[in-house]
Amino acid sequence: MKRRRTWLLASVALLLAVLGNWWLNQRGDRNTGRTDRPVASFDYALSDYRATLFDAEGKVSLRVAGPRLEHDPATREARLEQPRFELPGDDAAWTGRADRAVLARDDDTLALIGNVVAERPHPRGTVTIEAERLDHDRRAAQLVSDRQVRVRQAGDELTGGTLVYFMNDDRVELENDVHAIYRRDVGDAADVDSRGDRDPAPGTGSDER
Repeated sequence: MKRRRTWLLASVALLLAVLGNWWLNQRGDRNTGRTDRPVASFDYALSDYRATLFDAEGKVSLRVAGPRLEHDPATREARLEQPRFELPGDDAAWTGRADRAVLARDDDTLALIGNVVAERPHPRGTVTIEAERLDHDRRAAQLVSDRQVRVRQAGDELTGGTLVYFMNDDRVELENDVHAIYRRDVGDAADVDSRGDRDPAPGTGSDER
């Protein structure tokens, strides 16, 4: 009787050990098969998008398009890949491209980053701005850069460490290590020295400062 009881207890213990081992293996298999997905930093994304933004008066303030847009709900910023943009103006619009951009809805700013090129037609020749970063402040109607920038028009060229372009006044301010090259006729070059005239009519010769 005692031997049978011992055998029964041993059998129950063995059964519990087998069941316990099976349960642990099942949990291990489930944990092994589970993949930890990274938490997404955006709440929605758009591919091959086109977007139009309006100001408080209902006028178009920005048109932008590109292969991908991701919106961050925490910062209310949209990250744009290879954007193509258009900034409407009273006389003519600025158009251009960049490697990427950040659109901040709360601040009404568009930060263009990497190989930025912005162009605007002008009766005296297309104005081109080239920079590694160029910010568009829609409220102030300004293009701003705190890095090396180059402005070209009809053969003339201005470079500087910072730039502020007042879009409503069609006026540019460059600071920090500013250099200018004016290419025009000799007579016109003399006028540049005496009157500061920066009419970018193309010609021969150059004036560098």
